[in-house]
Amino acid sequence: MSTPRGAMFQDPADARRLAVVAIAEVTLLGIVVWSGVGALAGGLLWAAGLAGWTLIEYLLHRFLFHLPAEHPLAFVGARIHLAHHEAPHRTPIVKPPAATLGAFSAGFCATAAAAGVSRAAPLWAGLVAGYFLYELSHLAAHLLGEAEHPLPAQRRHHLRHHAAPRARFGVSSALWDRAFDTGREAGR
Repeated sequence: MSTPRGAMFQDPADARRLAVVAIAEVTLLGIVVWSGVGALAGGLLWAAGLAGWTLIEYLLHRFLFHLPAEHPLAFVGARIHLAHHEAPHRTPIVKPPAATLGAFSAGFCATAAAAGVSRAAPLWAGLVAGYFLYELSHLAAHLLGEAEHPLPAQRRHHLRHHAAPRARFGVSSALWDRAFDTGREAGR
């Protein structure tokens, strides 16, 4: 018998995509340990990466994923996102990680070259952890009901974005919607 939360992993593509991101996180955490960074510094950098992800998520969603389909940059994620808005509960919901993890890899390499592996690895491990939590929370918002969702307010916030796509761009956190006053549609 399947549980409501088990329904989140019924689509094989969603499960595979989450597994790829989880493997990337474990790999980065292995690099953190290998690099010899101290626990305090590593933890603070990881937390900074996790917090930084929430801002990156907000900015990508607000300024890139809602571009018109004919915009020259729409291929970067807007077309997939617009298709998701047309059928929000259609699986797979988790985005293909190739482009995201490719960008993360390039960013990690650039950061490691500039600041060293011991600083870059925990920061990027936090970013990837944030991305993983974003994908999990997005999946849960669409596939779990109000009673099953661990954070029902977060679910409501995101589903309201689908009803009014010019507001509520944070999926894993409403923090930046509050900070930039995009938590409600203009005029309301």
